[in-house]
Amino acid sequence: MSLLISQVTAGEAFERFRMLWRGQKPHLVGQRALMVAPTVTSDTLRLLILHFNAILAESDVLGTTPGLGQHAKDQYNLPAYDVAAEYATYRAAMVAARDGIQTIYDGSTARSFTAAQVASAVTQLDAVIAALG
Repeated sequence: MSLLISQVTAGEAFERFRMLWRGQKPHLVGQRALMVAPTVTSDTLRLLILHFNAILAESDVLGTTPGLGQHAKDQYNLPAYDVAAEYATYRAAMVAARDGIQTIYDGSTARSFTAAQVASAVTQLDAVIAALG
């Protein structure tokens, strides 16, 4: 297995990070609305798992960009700003939500779930939304 290394400049990586993560909150709020409906389809869960995987994969590659941390500090003129710590917070919440949803999805052959069956996943999704600010 080879390590993927970002092939973009620190400035490009920082802008992609900002755009990528900025768009997550409205999308996830919409997904949350689907997950509190009386009936939640297995497709809703599967697509959310795939979405999380795609965001995490792209972010992980962008995070390897040399100079990203310093570029972020320079953009905000905040020497103490730690873009890696901020991303780690987002990532941890997203991984927990994805794994929780995966557990529900993998543990059933049902084509649909009740809101009560996915309540724990909604709580984890709320944590991702809160982490995103």
